[in-house]
Amino acid sequence: MTTTMACSSMAMTRRHLLTGTAGAATATLADAPARAIEPVKRSGSVPLRLSLAAYSLRQHLESKPGSPQRLDLIRFADLAAEWGFDVIEPTAYYVPVEVLDGFARRQKRYCFLLGLDVSGGAIASNFTLAPGPKLGRENAHVERWVDLYAELDAPVIRVFTGQPGPGMSEAEAVDNAVRNLQQACDAAGRRGVILAIESHGFLMQPERIQKIVRRVDTPWFGVNWDSGEFFPRPIPTATSSGSHRLRSTRRLRCGSRTPPES
Repeated sequence: MTTTMACSSMAMTRRHLLTGTAGAATATLADAPARAIEPVKRSGSVPLRLSLAAYSLRQHLESKPGSPQRLDLIRFADLAAEWGFDVIEPTAYYVPVEVLDGFARRQKRYCFLLGLDVSGGAIASNFTLAPGPKLGRENAHVERWVDLYAELDAPVIRVFTGQPGPGMSEAEAVDNAVRNLQQACDAAGRRGVILAIESHGFLMQPERIQKIVRRVDTPWFGVNWDSGEFFPRPIPTATSSGSHRLRSTRRLRCGSRTPPES
């Protein structure tokens, strides 16, 4: 589970957070039609660990170089360890292109020395693209990041459908997403990485997620439920996609947290 937050004291307690998420992750529809991937079957209780996503500190990671509040992913890992987290998500958006080569090896070693595990990753993506040069570039982008996150031992990557292009119908966008996700997940599976589509943008409607979930047929596909992106819909609506390898992201906003001086 990835939790994005901006401070160490939260209006929602950790107990409430974990309890609510566990309930959502086990919810299923009794009358749901057949689907490509079946709900997850687990033995015993599910150990939930809080992971700090780099997106939580985006204001600092996006600060101009030289700014006193500027962070990189190494300093981000330091803060996660200082704040008591034992798992992090080093989000891809904050890896400068000039240091991409060698990034995974350096970050993996540094996290190991801090005692941190990597819960997963997140990449910008657009799976609604029709066949053509743009889709070819998108596939190459996703494949490169799958390789980098696999090197980090990340088991799952948050991905996004993107927005349909001008004139593209919802049915066309869903068909494209199913085809492109099937191909991408098959490739990611060869590296041992699951791609989890996030409820964001085009997929803020649970019905659209269901249309995709019921057709992508691979064990390397899942859903990352971002409860913030269903707001203000009630939670029962958000859980209607069932427990198809459901991974939860809760966005907790409770003021600003200024990282300590380096």
